[in-house]
Amino acid sequence: MNQRLPEVKFEKYTFLDGSEQVLVQKVGDGSIIKRFDKTPIPQKPTDVVCPHFLELKWAYGYPYDCAWCFLKGTLRLLSTGTKPIVKDYCKIQKHLESFFENDGHSRETLNTGELADSLMTENTNKLFSRFIIPLFEEQEQHKVLFLTKSNIIKNFVKITNHNQVIVSFSLNAASVARKWEKAPPIKERL
Repeated sequence: MNQRLPEVKFEKYTFLDGSEQVLVQKVGDGSIIKRFDKTPIPQKPTDVVCPHFLELKWAYGYPYDCAWCFLKGTLRLLSTGTKPIVKDYCKIQKHLESFFENDGHSRETLNTGELADSLMTENTNKLFSRFIIPLFEEQEQHKVLFLTKSNIIKNFVKITNHNQVIVSFSLNAASVARKWEKAPPIKERL
């Protein structure tokens, strides 16, 4: 039985320059793909600027215990705390298929590291990189962004096509990392 793909919902967004554009607001119930739009457009030069971006909420939690990480506060009320929880890959794929099939929206970068470390499953039998990268490589319009403190990249680099992939390693000054981070050392991430 062929299951219907979730609906893509659009909304008009205002940019910093005052221009407006209709963009994807969420796919289905927003549990997998949703625009992070919780911060208002700055009204004065001293206001915080936080861009509105699409989250690919494939998981939540993180394997590290960095003292300053905002996820400690964000996830503190969950029964699982910061323990890494991975969502159903079939559901993620259906939401992405629906997103990819909806023509007419602009190029987007989907952030996989807002609520989780993007490479936190690379030492498991459920490799996120091996699952998600081929899906993005099948199309040319959108990119996937990995945010990580991990140094476990052996599976990641075995994937030959990376045209639609952006990787960002979170780094601090070595002295700050030694004092406040419980993650792979900076030199290992580099």
